[in-house]
Amino acid sequence: MPAENKVVELPAAEILAEIRAMRVKLDSLEIALQGNLLSDEAATRERAIRLIIQSVASQFGFPVESLINRCRTDDLAWARHVAMYFIFKLTDLSMHAIGRAFHRDHGTVIHAVRHVTDICSVDPHAEREVLSLEHALSSAIKIPRRDKRNNRTKRVLKLCATPCS
Repeated sequence: MPAENKVVELPAAEILAEIRAMRVKLDSLEIALQGNLLSDEAATRERAIRLIIQSVASQFGFPVESLINRCRTDDLAWARHVAMYFIFKLTDLSMHAIGRAFHRDHGTVIHAVRHVTDICSVDPHAEREVLSLEHALSSAIKIPRRDKRNNRTKRVLKLCATPCS
C-alpha cells in the first residue's frame, strides 16, 4: 500500500499537545502583531493594558471580563494577579491607575505584585508560565518606561526583590 494511503494514528494526548503548542504560537504571533500597532503614547497605555489583560486571560483560559469582575476563585485571582504584575512591570502606570483598571485599589496591586514574585520564587511551573508570557508581552509592548513612580512604590519594588526574571 502506498504511503499516502496509510492512515496515521496518533494518540489523543499527542494531538492535544500539538494543538496547544500551535495555539501558543498563534497567540504569540497575534500579540506581536498587535504590539506593532502600539505607537501613539497616549493611546498606547490603554491598548497595552487591554493587550496584557487579553493575553493573560487567553493564557489562563478565562474571558477578559472575568479578570475585571469581582470573582475571587483561586485560579481567577492568580490570573488577575499576573495581569496586574505585567501591567505594573511593563508600563509606567501607577498602582492607583492599575487598580482602577481592575476596579480595585492600589493595595490589591501591591499584593498582586508581591504574590506573583513570591510564587515564582518557589514554584518552577508558575515561573515558567510567567516567563513565557513575559517574553511574548515584552516583545509586543513598546512603551518607553519613564519611571515616575513615587518613593513608596519604589520601596514595594525593593521588597519584591528581583521579579521572576
